[in-house]
Amino acid sequence: MTYDAKIKIIQGKEPKFYAERRLANRSAYIVDAVKDLEGVQLEIRDYYLCILGETKPHKDILKSLNFKWDRFNKMWYKAMTFTSL
Repeated sequence: MTYDAKIKIIQGKEPKFYAERRLANRSAYIVDAVKDLEGVQLEIRDYYLCILGETKPHKDILKSLNFKWDRFNKMWYKAMTFTSL
C-alpha cells in the first residue's frame, strides 16, 4: 500500500471496502504513515503518540492527521484513545 493510500484511509477518504478495517486498525495506519517520515522519531508516552525530531518539513502531514503541536516540549502529539482511532 502506498503512502498516499494510507493517508486517504486515515482521513476517511477510502473506498467502502476499507471502512471496517480502518475502524479496527486506525492506530496502526497512523503509525505506518508517520514512521516513514524522514528525520522523525516516534515515542509512546502514556496514552499519547509523540513525534519528535525534524518535524517542520512534515508539519502539514501531521496537522492533517490531527496531531497537535506542544510548544513547550517541541513535539507533535496525538491522544491514542478508542474515540480517536
